[in-house]
Amino acid sequence: MRVKYIVGGFIALLAVVLIGVMCTIWRGRTPDGEAPADEGQSSEVLGAGGATESERMTAERPSDSRRSVAKRRKGRRKKPEASDFAEDIPGPEKDAEDEEDDDDDDDMSPEDRRLMDAIEQGRDDDDLERLVKLIPDVTASTNAEVRAELVDAIGWFDVQGMNHLLPFMADSDEDVRESAIDNWTSALDEVEDEKTRANMIGAVMQVLTDEDALESMSSGLIDMDEKIALQTLVDVIEGGKASPEGVAAAREQYEFLTGDEYTTIEAANQWLEENYEPPDPKNDADNKGQNR
Repeated sequence: MRVKYIVGGFIALLAVVLIGVMCTIWRGRTPDGEAPADEGQSSEVLGAGGATESERMTAERPSDSRRSVAKRRKGRRKKPEASDFAEDIPGPEKDAEDEEDDDDDDDMSPEDRRLMDAIEQGRDDDDLERLVKLIPDVTASTNAEVRAELVDAIGWFDVQGMNHLLPFMADSDEDVRESAIDNWTSALDEVEDEKTRANMIGAVMQVLTDEDALESMSSGLIDMDEKIALQTLVDVIEGGKASPEGVAAAREQYEFLTGDEYTTIEAANQWLEENYEPPDPKNDADNKGQNR
């Protein structure tokens, strides 16, 4: 009896499975009883006007289509970052820069604008003579921007413009002074003759008043021939043209080179007679060859 029950249950279960399979196959057929279209063949049914069923449904629901497109676009759209618009968004710093530029333009008189145009023209034409003629008018200008502009223009001419930078080394504006000194120092590196270099340093020491700049300039005499260096320092001390700061810097450098305080020209000449050793021409020639 127990075996009959088991066999009957198995047959019933098998019947249920077969019925399910047949229902699944029947649902997959078309209303006309035909099998579905092959894979790759369009299963769309054309309606009136040649439109497919899906196109007709889409046309009837335009709002749903637009929402779908908008959603897809939204998903592709990159979220903008603040840095992307930093240059376009007005802020306190940008406003301050714009106001500063406007103020600079407002502070510039017609004469200053004329000088700026003349400086630009002289620089574009590589005309140092024209720039030098502007020095009296530019140094008389109260606009530091105009004076700094001429310093930079003259600085382009390197050694040829060195002497013309001297008036700006005592300028009332710190930026103008530093620009003149920087341009002059860069040009000095191109001067090879030691005597010429020493004379140029001496000329600058008679103009400068900044202690740091004077110390830097006077230290350029240390590696030179002792006679040339001491004569340059004595000229600054006794020349009567240097500022008190320039004289003090020359005295300090003299003491560094000789080990004695400066007293008189005679004492300086006596020190040279007792201690000066002319450089060996052979060693000097070797040094020049190595520098080349």
